[in-house]
Amino acid sequence: METSVDTADVGEAQQSLSACIAQKHADLGGVGGPLGAPISAELTTTDGLARYQVYRSGAVYCHATEGAHEIHGPVHQLWASLGAHESGLGYPVSDVTQISTGEYCDFENGVVYLPSGGAARVLSPAFSAPSSLVVSAIDGAVKARLAQERKLYNVTDGAVSIEGYRYNPVSGIVEGRSYKVHYDMKARVPFRDARVGLDLWIDVEVWSGAVHGILRRWSSDVDSGPVRAKKIRKKLRAQLDPLVNQPWAGSDMKIPVANAFIVKVLQDGSGAVYAAD
Repeated sequence: METSVDTADVGEAQQSLSACIAQKHADLGGVGGPLGAPISAELTTTDGLARYQVYRSGAVYCHATEGAHEIHGPVHQLWASLGAHESGLGYPVSDVTQISTGEYCDFENGVVYLPSGGAARVLSPAFSAPSSLVVSAIDGAVKARLAQERKLYNVTDGAVSIEGYRYNPVSGIVEGRSYKVHYDMKARVPFRDARVGLDLWIDVEVWSGAVHGILRRWSSDVDSGPVRAKKIRKKLRAQLDPLVNQPWAGSDMKIPVANAFIVKVLQDGSGAVYAAD
């Protein structure tokens, strides 16, 4: 079976990536900024997923789904020496970021860290947890919260999946992979049980010196009459809204890590915490 590619769509995508590079360079101050003037034309990466341009003091990569990020200095040099986007690290998903002990850049599959006065290196996680442990902790925390309404909810089935990086083109922020939790539930209401589908999006982040699960948003689908559905949604809001954007206190997701500065959720669902020296 033959497949075809709409060349107009490809052209529009390339134009969008080019605009992304130009905007990022301008946001950083243009030729008068830290990257300086360009020393290459805009180029397309070998896998066709991104475009990039090299400047006197670094480069800007614009990926189709992960947005534009600048990379410079020893961090850039090490990544390039390893094969750049073709290395095991993949594409950058953050700019080179300053922290108290040096600077780092977050990549799809790892972190490059440059300590103050030291050499750049690929960091090994200070803490890692297999997907089964992370998923179990999330599942337990969610069910414990829902169990506070024992007369209303009966969880019949659940599933935890991994969502990829999300790029917000307005803020320029790349959000790390998150866990999407889906529950099929029954709500006990007069005359018959109502079916409820509940989706929650949970990030794992460093917060106040510890690693927490944090509920970012949730949605529900209630299969019932409008009056019963309104009652059920009101109960869910009372339970879940106070948790949005707050550390999940008291859950097994809280793991103290000294000097932690980044948490990554990998494609297989495992969690990794990176800490400075």
